[in-house]
Amino acid sequence: MNSSVVPNSYIISPVWRRIAAAFYDGLIQIAIWMLVSVLYNFIFFRNELQISTLVLQTTLFPLCVVSSCIFYSYFWCSTGQTLGMQAWKIQLVGKYSNQITKTMAIKRFFIAMVFLLCGGIGFLWCYFNSQRLSAQDQLSDTRVIVK
Repeated sequence: MNSSVVPNSYIISPVWRRIAAAFYDGLIQIAIWMLVSVLYNFIFFRNELQISTLVLQTTLFPLCVVSSCIFYSYFWCSTGQTLGMQAWKIQLVGKYSNQITKTMAIKRFFIAMVFLLCGGIGFLWCYFNSQRLSAQDQLSDTRVIVK
């Protein structure tokens, strides 16, 4: 990917495309979480080990969050697009460069998760921002553009 300065002429992605891509990626995340859960159960329950519900909840959920972070970070850092973003022809770029760093990707992921848990308010931010940037765009110095 070209790491030159991002031109001023790029088009910020509309909110509906971002939500559609997020829906596609959400389906992929469900499949990944199912795979993580199967592997987790295979490791801990193959010998019929008794594991408490509390231990299960406090270990499996973080594994699912980490798997999601790895998924998004990998795609954002390598091509700037997840599979859902490729389908909707949008791309994540840095504020000053086309290349996304690991720090930017991880920061964006966790900021987006916080806003998702708050009812998707990060996407709603686009309607109140003059440049149509979401909250996670602004806080992580990234932009979602039409490719």
